[in-house]
Amino acid sequence: MMTYPIVALIYYQFFYTFLEKKDFRFDTFFKSLFYLQVFLIVFIIFEAFYSKKLDTFMDYIHSNDLKYWRIRLLTYEESWVGSIITIISFLNMYLVTYLDKRKIVMLVTYLSSIFFIIFYSIRSESKGYLLVFLISALPLLIQYLYNNKKTRKFLIIGIVCIFSLGITLFFSLKEFVFQQLYSSITFGTRFSSYLSAISTFAYHPLGVGWGPYLCFYPNNLIDVINSDIMSPFNLEEVKLYLNDTKSLSSKTYFFDNLVFGGIPFLLFYFIFFIKRYIYFSKLKIQQLAFIRIPLLYVILSSLLYVTFSIKYEVWFFMAFLDVLQKKIKSKVLV
Repeated sequence: MMTYPIVALIYYQFFYTFLEKKDFRFDTFFKSLFYLQVFLIVFIIFEAFYSKKLDTFMDYIHSNDLKYWRIRLLTYEESWVGSIITIISFLNMYLVTYLDKRKIVMLVTYLSSIFFIIFYSIRSESKGYLLVFLISALPLLIQYLYNNKKTRKFLIIGIVCIFSLGITLFFSLKEFVFQQLYSSITFGTRFSSYLSAISTFAYHPLGVGWGPYLCFYPNNLIDVINSDIMSPFNLEEVKLYLNDTKSLSSKTYFFDNLVFGGIPFLLFYFIFFIKRYIYFSKLKIQQLAFIRIPLLYVILSSLLYVTFSIKYEVWFFMAFLDVLQKKIKSKVLV
């Protein structure tokens, strides 16, 4: 359990040191990311082609050779792909603008990044990715439309219409929606895991650590499963977690570490993620939209459905933001 955060710290420090040393390192970083994106685009096209066939595309690079019918790139499952797509695509678009590359380089980078996002969004079966990506991009889209005098009126009319339609659909489809939630294995598993993590934190506000977690968390999970509030939900999957430590977690970075670290983790999470988003949101630099979208995506996905233990792209992204924030502050001071 200690291995993951220690490796993440070393990895983070390596990238921070590499990028912080000299200014031209951003250029090297951009070239590496661009080539990585091209490779992943080629890979995802082949994987999408084979996803609907009986043959498995490069099954030997995964943990087993069983057929997987969804897009997962080089990860274990599809829910881990969204952060890779979002971070690499938007970071490429930001860097090519920040470095003021030639127009042809900008055009190719923008087109490849947009294609990468759209292609995966169309082929994705991950509801978590689609929901979080939409929420992450929506505030900036609304802000852009509101700042433009020509589109401001249409934006206000659109919001009123969408809000009215949303309320109408909610009340007309309320029973169907709740029926789907109650029967959904994924929702039952996630909801019970979140409640178990919150319950563990309530009793142990300073955290239980990595080892004792294997005792405290499942005990609280049993109490949550047996509670009246969970009786309508499908809990078949989460009950299986109690038989083995392999899948015993909330499957989210935030709630897992809330159990591990308690209040000290909350402080770290605020300073490392939330405070950084607030900082970049206050800056009136248009290009920073390419930073805020993936950063908000990281925050929301860490709350809802992804753990960051082996998410390499999250840690190099945060190291880059650390260096970028330092550069912006130094320029402001000058």
